[in-house]
Amino acid sequence: VVGTRLHGGIRGLMHGRRVLVTQIDNRARDIGLETGLPTCARDMPVDALAARLGAGFATEMNLPVAEIERFLGQFRV
Repeated sequence: VVGTRLHGGIRGLMHGRRVLVTQIDNRARDIGLETGLPTCARDMPVDALAARLGAGFATEMNLPVAEIERFLGQFRV
């Protein structure tokens, strides 16, 4: 899945697909840096994009589980 929408990339991951999210603004870039979500620059040359997709890559996500649990915990009764 290659696209500009973060939620589309996440959906792709949920279905076991490789994803590459284009950085339209700082959100995709920052989330990519924090979690390992594969992203690419908006102005990446087409030949560089084709080379990256052709080479293959593994998605190694590193989610801040403790922080997520703490955030969700404030809503539990």
